[in-house]
Amino acid sequence: MALRPRTPAQLVALTALLGAVVGVTAWMLMTHTATKEITVSAEYPSYASLADAQEASDAIVVARVLDSRVELLEPRQVKSSRGGVRGVATSIDSGARIVATMYTVEVSTVINGDTVRGGDTMTVSQIGGTYKGVTYIDPQGVALSELGESLVLLLEDTGEGMYTPIHPDIGVFEQRAGLLIPVTDRVAPEFRGLTVDYLSWAATE
Repeated sequence: MALRPRTPAQLVALTALLGAVVGVTAWMLMTHTATKEITVSAEYPSYASLADAQEASDAIVVARVLDSRVELLEPRQVKSSRGGVRGVATSIDSGARIVATMYTVEVSTVINGDTVRGGDTMTVSQIGGTYKGVTYIDPQGVALSELGESLVLLLEDTGEGMYTPIHPDIGVFEQRAGLLIPVTDRVAPEFRGLTVDYLSWAATE
């Protein structure tokens, strides 16, 4: 069957449609190209025993993540209440500001600490996150948003209205039926096989 010639109006509509398709495709390619990943470095203290880790924690809680946001923090905002720098990351633009993800978490159980109570919400920061099309990754840690519904967090008060895990390996656990599940394979043997009940008991010793 022979094709009928198109009217000027049809040609205009077809040209507009092709232009829109090309524009969307170009936008997708530009967006994909603009997305970058940068590895950030951080220094964390080490803990030889569970007792040391508990001593370093201002709060130990069972909690769940409600939401998150990414912010630029000044270096002073990632200092602990004891004055030590929690980590150092690649700055996003000028100055020494640090890309961090701020999680709002809801506490269900307080294992140790008198600064929070069950039912409270608190802000927990982790170095890294996506900011202005650039994703900053701390390879030592796992984002709280990627973990299960129930978390056990060993936290240190930064003194800036937020908390941070004492360490990526032993400051964050998933909690399943009372058992603490490590989120990395670097966890030392003494931090494996722990339970919420044991952690609660050890906190009182």
